Amino acid sequence: MSEQQWQNLPMPPERGGQGWDGFSADPRKTKFQSLRASDADRGNAATMLSAALAEGRLDSYEYDQRLGQVMKSKTLGELLPILGDVTPDPKAQAAAASVARQQKAGEVIWGMFPRWWLGLALMLNAIWLMTCLTSGRLIYYWPMWPMLGTAIPMIMGLMANGGPKRAERTAIESRQQPPENDLR
Repeated sequence: MSEQQWQNLPMPPERGGQGWDGFSADPRKTKFQSLRASDADRGNAATMLSAALAEGRLDSYEYDQRLGQVMKSKTLGELLPILGDVTPDPKAQAAAASVARQQKAGEVIWGMFPRWWLGLALMLNAIWLMTCLTSGRLIYYWPMWPMLGTAIPMIMGLMANGGPKRAERTAIESRQQPPENDLR
């Protein structure tokens, strides 16, 4: 009868993975820092240190020192200071890459497109002005059509991307996000 009692309990989710996702519970969250570390947690921490050594974030002496600390650690909270400065957070990396892409897009839209459009407008107006001067009379202002035709995609692109300040606003908002303190 006691065996049946334990059969209907939900199974914990399979964690697995590498990096911070490889721990039984996220040591970065305050409520799990006092949780005892398992052998698998210490093994995952050792793997993270090996990756940091391979990336050049640690030298071999510091790697050996930190590996010894990992193997002696009893709680997940003890692993955090050992790994915190050498293991980047994937969410932070993704946010930084997104901000960089948005800034690059903003540079392309605001930096290159208006300059070439202004050059085109100057050239078309110079042609129109020279035509007016050589003919001796004021003729139809035709440069407005190619200038308008090239300005419309520029304006649409600016509206679609939210303007040049969007990347800056996104970067500021991502820095102001409070850290997660709950279980995923």
